[in-house]
Amino acid sequence: MILEHKGNYGSVNIDQGIYWGKLLMIDDCVTYEAEDLQGLKNEFVLAIEDYVRYCTEVGMVPHKPDILPVTKE
Repeated sequence: MILEHKGNYGSVNIDQGIYWGKLLMIDDCVTYEAEDLQGLKNEFVLAIEDYVRYCTEVGMVPHKPDILPVTKE
C-alpha cells in the first residue's frame, strides 16, 4: 500500500505490530509511525505538513516526487 497526499507518496510497513512508513522518492528522510493504519494515515499527513513547514523555515524548497509510483493491487 502506498499513501498519497498533495502529490507526496509514502510507504506503509508493519513491524512487530507497529505501523511505520517514510516519504518516497525524495532526497530527504521523513518517517512516521502509529499503532494502527488510520493513525498512520494521519501521521503521514502531519509528517508532510511538518516537512514543508521545516523547509520553509530554513529556506529550502521541499522535494516532490517527479514520477508516480507503480503499484500492484
